[in-house]
Amino acid sequence: MLINKTRYGVLAVILAMALAAAVPAQDSPDSATKAEMMAKAMEMAVPGPEHATLEKMAGDWNIVVKLWMQPGVEPMVASGTAHHEMILGGRFLQCTSTSGEGDMLIETLQIFGFDRRSSMFTVAGYDTWGTYFVNGAGPMHDDKRGITLSGEDYDPMFGFTQKYDWVLGFVDNDHFSMSVIFKNPENTFGLDEFKMVEVN
Repeated sequence: MLINKTRYGVLAVILAMALAAAVPAQDSPDSATKAEMMAKAMEMAVPGPEHATLEKMAGDWNIVVKLWMQPGVEPMVASGTAHHEMILGGRFLQCTSTSGEGDMLIETLQIFGFDRRSSMFTVAGYDTWGTYFVNGAGPMHDDKRGITLSGEDYDPMFGFTQKYDWVLGFVDNDHFSMSVIFKNPENTFGLDEFKMVEVN
């Protein structure tokens, strides 16, 4: 219990300092308001049911990756493995994978979360095909069968902004899918959108 009390004590001090720095002196809240704000901040720092949804994807997986170079052609297909685990006290799902071989070998790292402040799921993704990362945020689908995380990334080398949806689909307890769908004209070959990657 001493460890927990110490941890929350440190957190309380950090939150108090943040609140003090964020509010101008003339608008400083009274003690009761500060206490309410601190209690709310601490409540929002605890994982919720949405994090339990992410935890359903934890475990070791066999994956099949499909990559379309352009619409209307057969995809390149590769198999691989993935390991997913909850980290930072159940706040984030860390996903690593390796698939393909030779020039098509790719390792990935994705970190999914749920921001209780904005009520949005979040993702940050990295892989061995680049030195940058991409991210996105979005809500759970109304039918609870998936999540669409939208994002964009400016590419200074090519001079345009990629716009994409990162879509998670929950099939059942043993199957899920992950797709990347581009929406900017430089990547869609004249279509409104183009699914370039699908992982099952």
